[in-house]
Amino acid sequence: MSALPSDDVARLREELAREEAELIALESDVESKAAQLSYLHTEYTLNKMRLRHHYEPRLEPLRIITCAAAEKESLLVLQIEWLERYVVEQERRSQDSVFIEARDMKPAAEEYLKKAEQVLLRCYEHITECPEDALRMISQYACPPDEAIATMQLVMRVRGEPPEECTWGAAQVLLSYNYFHEFFVTRSESLRKQCDLLDDALMNELELFCANPHHAVDALYQVSIPIGCMGEWLRAIRDYYRVKLVTAPVLLRRDANLRKETERAQAWLKAVTLGNWDAPKSRLLSIKTATITAPPTQAKEDEGPATDSTTADKAIETELDVEEREALASYAAVKQSLQHFRPSTVATTDFVMQLRHRLHRLRESVRAAEEKREETEREMEERLEEVRGNYDGTMVPLEDQLEGTTETFAQRITCKRSGSPALASNAIASEQPAAIAASNASEGIVDAACA
Repeated sequence: MSALPSDDVARLREELAREEAELIALESDVESKAAQLSYLHTEYTLNKMRLRHHYEPRLEPLRIITCAAAEKESLLVLQIEWLERYVVEQERRSQDSVFIEARDMKPAAEEYLKKAEQVLLRCYEHITECPEDALRMISQYACPPDEAIATMQLVMRVRGEPPEECTWGAAQVLLSYNYFHEFFVTRSESLRKQCDLLDDALMNELELFCANPHHAVDALYQVSIPIGCMGEWLRAIRDYYRVKLVTAPVLLRRDANLRKETERAQAWLKAVTLGNWDAPKSRLLSIKTATITAPPTQAKEDEGPATDSTTADKAIETELDVEEREALASYAAVKQSLQHFRPSTVATTDFVMQLRHRLHRLRESVRAAEEKREETEREMEERLEEVRGNYDGTMVPLEDQLEGTTETFAQRITCKRSGSPALASNAIASEQPAAIAASNASEGIVDAACA
């Protein structure tokens, strides 16, 4: 093979050097544009984060109001439905027989309890299906998220652990694979059998936990699958004991503490749903108060004219015979018996009206909070759109330039363009060794001939 002329080799080398310089310039241009675009993107992301953090203190309280109101609304609706069924059943039974709450309302109470138990059973299924890898991962956390710590602490509190022992170390034992799958459901069922009602303070903790938007089931599942299962279990337990509180004393055990537990349940419901509203402490107490205090008041009102007439003319009073006294006593007894029957329905109806009024006010407050939240979010989106517009004028053209430069660089570096000097350089590189070998061979022949 004959070597290329020296002029062609020199020309190809010059073209190769020039193309290498162009490639170096393209590479520098690509790196420069990429760095500039990366800087602008980082700056844009930081500005969006600052803007969102600026509006977050205004949005977070509104989300809390909405979430807490939704939880309270569900309790109010449950109470209203139960009391309305109570009034209907009481009026129906009073027409032909005696109304006994524990007997006549038990089917309705068991209907609500069955729904709560079904939710709890689905929660048990999720617990038994929890993956082992997720349990191992969360149990090995040295510094878990705050939501995980709060969830597990409340789980241990509900299970009866003292507050000083509700630590993350104890939670790690509870989250071990064997215990989580084999013993947790059994302990939960033991809790339901042993505790007729939870303590008021513990129920308040459950209500506060469920009212926090950060403790929503979906949010806890994003933290960890086992933590989501525990959050779901806490809500199921809360709903289960809500039913027992609302339907008290129907579903409570018949023992010496029945009346005390009933009054405690109704007092807790009044404090949670009505707050500082003037409402009967309990349906039972309101009935008894009306039954005991109303007759003497009415008697005094009825006896008032008799007392005045007695003061005017004592002689007429002394002449009343025994039959008239018996008639008055019979009339007072009938009146008292009527008052004994009526307050149970009237007091319950009044209580339902107060709950409905409270529910209406709650929904109004939620509507106002939602309108404020939507207004704030619209304002935030407008600001974000303004920031996006400021960066689009710079980032979009720069991104287009970067794409074009990168494509050109890729084409040049892979030698895909037709007639690229790189192809010729490859030929030079491949032919030079043959030319050098031929030259050396001819020189060797000349030397041998001279010798």
